[in-house]
Amino acid sequence: MYVEIMSWLTDVRDQPQHPARRALDDLLRQLAQDLQHDPSTMQRAEQLKARLLLHPGVADGMLSLWGSVQRTVVDALGDPDGPLRTRLAVILADLGDRVVRDADLRDSLERRLGDAVGYVVQTHGREISTLISQTVARWDGDEAARRIELQVGRDLQFIRINGTVVGGLVGLVIHALTQLA
Repeated sequence: MYVEIMSWLTDVRDQPQHPARRALDDLLRQLAQDLQHDPSTMQRAEQLKARLLLHPGVADGMLSLWGSVQRTVVDALGDPDGPLRTRLAVILADLGDRVVRDADLRDSLERRLGDAVGYVVQTHGREISTLISQTVARWDGDEAARRIELQVGRDLQFIRINGTVVGGLVGLVIHALTQLA
């Protein structure tokens, strides 16, 4: 019996026009059609979905699955010589090369990122500004200066010099204009 079942399954797998495959394809096509257009099928599908979502085992299973996937990905990314990290490095390097070489791709990415940032700001701008304001309000002056210097680093000296030079030039231009007037 086992040999016959395995032989039949091999035939189904290897023959794209096998009657069992065609029957399954027809069944799935009809189900897709009914899910889109048959109110009775749509209602039964919604009831099944609601039962599944309300079942406590489904939520526990999904949380467990998510935890496993998360741990696996974090562990794989933590391995500097692992296949996931290596493959991601290759993909990102290829993407970087394409962005550098392809002006259309660069324009498309810029437009899409601009749209995404605009959406985030429009949708969540108030929350973001409140979070930033509250965070900065908790800093004292010395803490803020320390954090800025840590983030900006060595460039801070050049920013200070540029500010001094630009400020001096603006002052000189204003003085010259007042003398000419």
